[in-house]
Amino acid sequence: MQLGFYQDFDTIAHRLHPAIKTVCLALFFVVALQFTHPGYDLLVLLTAVALVGIAQAGKGVSRVRVFLLVLFTFSTLLWALLKPGHTLWRELGPLTVTRESFFYGLGLGMRLDAMLIAGVVFLSCTTVEAFVAGLRALYVPFPVTFALGLAFRFVPTLFATTAKVVQAQCSRGLRLDQGSLSARARRYVPLLVPIFVATLRNTNLLAMALEARAFSPGRPRTSVQEFDVELADWVILGVFLFLAGISLGLKFAQVGQVVLGAA
Repeated sequence: MQLGFYQDFDTIAHRLHPAIKTVCLALFFVVALQFTHPGYDLLVLLTAVALVGIAQAGKGVSRVRVFLLVLFTFSTLLWALLKPGHTLWRELGPLTVTRESFFYGLGLGMRLDAMLIAGVVFLSCTTVEAFVAGLRALYVPFPVTFALGLAFRFVPTLFATTAKVVQAQCSRGLRLDQGSLSARARRYVPLLVPIFVATLRNTNLLAMALEARAFSPGRPRTSVQEFDVELADWVILGVFLFLAGISLGLKFAQVGQVVLGAA
């Protein structure tokens, strides 16, 4: 069972310097956050989909497709019902939906999906080791990079531990797929203890491994993997900087915005 998103392909996204990829991801988020109109957010979403093709990250995106759909649907509905607008569009009992609020919710749903897809693309073409090396190249303090690297490794490990505990208990007769929703939820409660104990055991083993290797965050460290910045890295970075600059200019000019107000 594969728990991580990384896919080992030889694409331009995989060959980019990890520091450049990290900066480009941040710049993509900057672009996505500038617009509220669904037309402009659709362009951002299509750009994220194009990145999926470039990085061959379709398998990773397909794993979160349900979450993408739920995120888009709830964002559209909630903002459409809660945000005020000028042009009345629909009346749903005591609730009213305006044209502006619906467009605003639609745009934010596309924005969130685009940012999530971009994050999955980044994880699909960047290993944890490369990500940590990229942060170090950006002069992020080593304790911060070390903590982030452990966090990236901890989530798949936690899922793997949970899967093992569930399989072990199911082999002993536990049925998690029978009964009502509340009954199934209650059956998961006893699983928390072995999961918690296994997590503490893994944490203790990690501390022992670090101590055995004389780990000290204050000392200079070397890395087995060395990454060089190539011409393609600068070109890609320039493209994302250009897009971020254009999006900020459009934001200041009030282009690509949905104007909200009292209904």
